[in-house]
Amino acid sequence: MIQIAVSQLPQDKLAAYNKGRRDEQLAVESLLEAMRLDGTLDIATGHMIMGYLATLDRRPKVEA
Repeated sequence: MIQIAVSQLPQDKLAAYNKGRRDEQLAVESLLEAMRLDGTLDIATGHMIMGYLATLDRRPKVEA
């Protein structure tokens, strides 16, 4: 069974993981903003997508 146990990760790996998540979030926001400015995506749909992405559980999975 796979459990989520962030406390089992070394601090340096956890910091790198968190930085990667922040970078990924910024990349997604930049892409959605570019699509909105281009007119291929309206702002309400962009907000809906961002809201959905915020609900995803992306914590590192560590097998116990």
